[in-house]
Amino acid sequence: MTQRDTFLQFGIALIIFALLSLFIKVPGYMDAEYYTLSAAQISSGKGLTQPILWNYLDEPAGLPHPSHTYWMPAPSLVAAAGMLLSGKTDFASGRIPFLFFAALMAPASGWMGYRFSKRRSVAWLAAGLAVFCGYYAPYTATVDSFFLVMAGAWLFFFSIDYIYQRSIRTYILPWLLLGAASGWMHLNRADGLLWLALAIGVWLFLVAIPKQGKLYTRHWVCLLVIFGGYFAVTAFWYIHNLTEFSSLFPPHSGRALWMTAYNELFSYPPEQLTFTRWFATGFKAILDDRMAALDHNNLVLSAVQGMIFLLPLWILALWKRRKDFLIRCALGMEITILLVMSFIFPYSGMRGGFLHSSAALQPLLWGLAAAGAMDAIQWAGSKRKWNIQAAEKVLLPGIVLISGLVSAFIFQMVVIGSNPNAPAWEESSRSAEAVRDLLQQYQLPATTRILINNPAGYSLITGAEALVIPDGSPASTLAVAEKFQANILVLEMNHVAGLDTLYKNPQGNPDFQLFDSKDDIKLFKVLRKTGGAE
Repeated sequence: MTQRDTFLQFGIALIIFALLSLFIKVPGYMDAEYYTLSAAQISSGKGLTQPILWNYLDEPAGLPHPSHTYWMPAPSLVAAAGMLLSGKTDFASGRIPFLFFAALMAPASGWMGYRFSKRRSVAWLAAGLAVFCGYYAPYTATVDSFFLVMAGAWLFFFSIDYIYQRSIRTYILPWLLLGAASGWMHLNRADGLLWLALAIGVWLFLVAIPKQGKLYTRHWVCLLVIFGGYFAVTAFWYIHNLTEFSSLFPPHSGRALWMTAYNELFSYPPEQLTFTRWFATGFKAILDDRMAALDHNNLVLSAVQGMIFLLPLWILALWKRRKDFLIRCALGMEITILLVMSFIFPYSGMRGGFLHSSAALQPLLWGLAAAGAMDAIQWAGSKRKWNIQAAEKVLLPGIVLISGLVSAFIFQMVVIGSNPNAPAWEESSRSAEAVRDLLQQYQLPATTRILINNPAGYSLITGAEALVIPDGSPASTLAVAEKFQANILVLEMNHVAGLDTLYKNPQGNPDFQLFDSKDDIKLFKVLRKTGGAE
């Protein structure tokens, strides 16, 4: 694979992703809206703060509130860089760096394909799979961590490979890059700490164990350099947490471990999320939920990561290269992420956690699939007396074509939907705009706070402060309104189960007064004991 190939793969990917971005005019869903909103806060000089509350796990005192107490800040920082460069705090500016990160994954995957096969055609196939990337295609042009973690994992594996291939394994730079890549992974995903653990494991396997405990200064320096690279990337985040919370991590981060359903992420008061309550649900319920998460995540692995038809190619290539140290590291990480997102965080894992975390391995998997395709051609050719070169020229482009058709179908379904005049990707923004338009006629004070399903989407559209409707009964909603001085409750068709009676019988609760409705949206004044809505 030549340098010219690298630039061509990047350029082709960038052009295609830029064309896809023409269809993606808004962030599209809550995660991306949150990252974009936070980026706008950063680029406008407000720092790591947010004008919303979308969960109550860390017992927030009020608004504005420190941001990224649940999700990590890297996507917002990258989007803020785009906004600062353009001078505009809008989504179109924020997503510019993400297009470049996505395009970089084409040559990164090409490098992986070449690493596993030493064939230029395989490198181009891997790059083609990264361009026509199936379910990931819509996310090439929005603000999220998918392609950021792919870049970090590629650097991680590149560093491992560099170290492993050298007879002298104490060069400082690759260990530094390994640590920096681990830090970047953690800055994108809370479970990114797993990558630091793997980096330490690599040091043990390649340096400490071969020396049988007879370690010299240069060997310990390699370990220290891993931590140095890690903290070079993450130190500011730990300093921020110490300043804001007097702890290395946001407070009460462990409460998510004791959820018994996904919607409990939005519980209020959050103190109810305890080990005792979780354990009282019984071993069968706990195990059933985790096995359901494992089934779901295996489906994601097959259908999203492998697009179904690439999965056999992975298996073939993986088996043939099963003694490759790089393959073993990657396989170990994939299995670890699968187990963590199935058994430790099953509800978050099923609702996108595994999808986001496992995306990191895609460049390696695209490279592996490309190598597996070549292995299959060579095997079939030897059995059927094919002309291998002729088969290669037909079948490898055919795989790219199939991948392109699958990607086009998914993109059309996820982004455009059944009505091009009302794209499916813009549903979240349309909902926020509908609520905004309904409230505008009342000329509410700018300080009015509302309770709504998606506060990030609403605040991004309006600039107003907003809070998520807590999971639970009307009493929980009223308690949040009292504490945070919220005046308006917005109920939509997709609403908290505990508020279903209020939605269907809006006159039946004396604490909430219906004052307007349109389509499936109902607006209530919250009649707080400390004063109702103005």
